[in-house]
Amino acid sequence: MTRYVRRNLHLVGAILLQVWLVTPVLAIPHNQAELLERQDFSSLALEILPEAERGNLDALYKLGVMYAHGIGVTKDINQGLRLLKEAASYGSTDAQLMLGLLYQMGADVTADNAVAFDWFHQAAVHGNNDAQLFVGLMYAKGQGVDPDFTQAVSWFREAATHGNGMAEFSLGVMYTMGHGVPQDFKTALSWYFKAAKQGNARAQYNIGVMYDLGAGVDKSDKDAVHWLREAAAQGFPLAHIYLQQKQTEEQVLAPSHAFASF
Repeated sequence: MTRYVRRNLHLVGAILLQVWLVTPVLAIPHNQAELLERQDFSSLALEILPEAERGNLDALYKLGVMYAHGIGVTKDINQGLRLLKEAASYGSTDAQLMLGLLYQMGADVTADNAVAFDWFHQAAVHGNNDAQLFVGLMYAKGQGVDPDFTQAVSWFREAATHGNGMAEFSLGVMYTMGHGVPQDFKTALSWYFKAAKQGNARAQYNIGVMYDLGAGVDKSDKDAVHWLREAAAQGFPLAHIYLQQKQTEEQVLAPSHAFASF
């Protein structure tokens, strides 16, 4: 996966558990909601286990995540994989996505990009928004599949139409570089703005660079600094470097290498 996913994989288990927290209250059994509120994951695992044994798809997926990441249970990657694959075989796109992540990163399993791509693709074709992004990234990078910018753009666009901020940023990159689409800075900028509104620091940085260079937009030092500072405030390192470059008038980043990618 990308550096973006690598930096955030350690949060995957915790993030997936938040699915319960944002699910409509009526959709969560009252006892599970109480256990979540107390963060009593051990009791939650015991609560979910009988449902998983009865073949409940959602329970199989959730318990698989908990075993794979050692959340509320003793970590057991084999048990986690078994449960996730069972859920995936019944059509759980969340389980398919999780399996893709595990195999992509080699998280307690042998890393295998081809296997990861297959799991991501299964989830993507059934509408999983995050999986659509990851399929696009793997096509763009040639990871587990032959590189294909046209396919990458297609999958990024599919994910972006459903509001995926990283996909919006990635489309901006493709239009900036002219990969899979004609190079078009104005269209790139429009996608960066969509991603920036969702707090994507890389998009905010690229907007700043485009204002600084006058690429696809009238050159504006004021707007450039504004967006670069937005990205820097989120800790994006290139933004700090670029701002320092502007202050010292030292050419640290060549224009052709100034843009952030995925």
